[in-house]
Parts: sequence; structure tokens; C-alpha cells
Amino acid sequence: MANTNFHLVPKKYHHILNEVCDEHGVVEVILKRGFEYDIGSSLACYERGEFCKADGTPSQAILKRCIANEIQRYVEVPLDQWDRDH
Repeated sequence: MANTNFHLVPKKYHHILNEVCDEHGVVEVILKRGFEYDIGSSLACYERGEFCKADGTPSQAILKRCIANEIQRYVEVPLDQWDRDH
């Protein structure tokens, strides 16, 4: 899949991104080998319908802010550990 959705993640984190998929209302942000979110996973999924303004309209800005907040807590793990866990 093409990585045309990197705009959903701040540029300062692009070096740790493997792929960003935006299909069927779900955004998947997959980190490169050796990087994990603080929950021990290299994949985070976001349902677009959950990121709405007070009036119920979808908000790209709220989604981007959530992704940024979660990705900033990434950790780098040794590759042998990462390979074992993933």
C-alpha cells in the first residue's frame, strides 16, 4: 500500500513510520521495526467516526492530535526483542 497518509502524523515522527493506511473509516499507523507505542504494539488503529467536533461532524484535526499524542510516547526496543514480540 502507498504511504500517502503520512500527513496524519507530525513530520518529526516520519522516520519511525512504516505505513499509514486510511481505508474504510479506519486509520492504521504502523511503526517501523524496532519501534513500539508505549503499550508494546507497533500498530495503532483509529476509527474516524470517533473523532468528531461537538456538533458531530468529523474532525481531521482532532484525529491528527490524537495520533500525535499517542505516537510521541513511542519507545525504541532492541531488534531481537521486537522480532520476538511481533
